[in-house]
Amino acid sequence: MRETALYAAAGRQSLDLFYHIDHIGKESNAVIDVKGLMTRGFSLEDARLIVVEALIRPLIDRLDESVREEVLAEVRRKLDTKEK
Repeated sequence: MRETALYAAAGRQSLDLFYHIDHIGKESNAVIDVKGLMTRGFSLEDARLIVVEALIRPLIDRLDESVREEVLAEVRRKLDTKEK
């Protein structure tokens, strides 16, 4: 079994993660690999953009095609100006 999750936090927010795995059988094993986007080489700005786009993408995909790119560009612009 493989599960994937995305967690978002900002500023001083943090996550207290607890993982529990029940092993059933004589030879069971599990691997838990927890990494953030920045540990994979993304800058804070890129990581923030990836998380925000992932969270709002279902809403953007429901918009008419004629405005999707404009809305996404505006979101990116807002995030960019927030950094400066």
